[in-house]
Amino acid sequence: MFLAAVLLVFGVGDVELIEIEGDTALLRKLYVHTLANESLFSKGSLNARWKSTEEGTSRSTEVDCSLLWHETATGWDYTVRESRGTPEQALEPQDRVRRLISDRGDCVLRLGRVPQYDISASRPVQLEHFMQLRPQDLWFKYSLIVPWSDFLLRTKYPPGTFRCKLSETESSVILERESIKSGRSGKIVFSKIHGWNVILSEFNADALAAQAPSPHFADRQQYEWSKTEDSNWRLARYTSHEHHPARKDGRVVPGRKVEIIVDAFDANPEQVESVLTPELFFKLPENTMVMENTGQVRRRYRFNQRIESLDSQLDALVPRLKERGFAVP
Repeated sequence: MFLAAVLLVFGVGDVELIEIEGDTALLRKLYVHTLANESLFSKGSLNARWKSTEEGTSRSTEVDCSLLWHETATGWDYTVRESRGTPEQALEPQDRVRRLISDRGDCVLRLGRVPQYDISASRPVQLEHFMQLRPQDLWFKYSLIVPWSDFLLRTKYPPGTFRCKLSETESSVILERESIKSGRSGKIVFSKIHGWNVILSEFNADALAAQAPSPHFADRQQYEWSKTEDSNWRLARYTSHEHHPARKDGRVVPGRKVEIIVDAFDANPEQVESVLTPELFFKLPENTMVMENTGQVRRRYRFNQRIESLDSQLDALVPRLKERGFAVP
């Protein structure tokens, strides 16, 4: 936690933190440690098991995923299995997928009976939940969206929006919050013995949720941490439980439980910068069907047997048509 020590000594500038009932010095110390945690692990690799179950049904999804990342580039290798309830309804594992997202675009290799390799010049807008396993996505954010440090910033939660109370025990710091407008309350527990990382967040539904057309849901997230070789803390296990309140029209929206187990983690994988390129990350089988979409031209061809697109073939006819006197638009 070298960065946290530096920030504690030299401060974090003129950052304005939320109004609280409690020790403001403790609040600033909490912010420093939280900010330092969020800056860790700009590169790394991990293997994880992800499982999601739907309450009130027997539906579940399981994913085995390997992940490699460096700054803005991330590569996945995963297999998805789904079950709709009974063994007779259980689905076979889906095709293994390798995917790489970087500044060069989005590349996906599906290793099915006929392997297919999709190349897109644009980055995706949204990823599947089971793909969001990087520290900056899952470990240090509430619900994959809000960094924990944002909960402490006045610019995010100005006076008059939340009542906040900060308390401390021998092993943890607890932030309790209540929305003045909706009545939604909750707490975030930071563990001092686990590097000031979050071990529990729990939020209740809005007081008026039952009357709302699309109510918020109650949710609970728990984190278990393991110490790395360099004395930082990495995620070992994560569980979440989302429970939707009954709606005004009586319709019930099933809740969801998620469990993630991180089996292996490396904060400094070898040659990660060079591996995260399409040329090295993918090894295309000979019969791979390639779909290339640059945003202007879409081509389809067999790997190592490239066939020109129809547009290219038509463009090649233009000179010959002009020679025969045809007008070209």
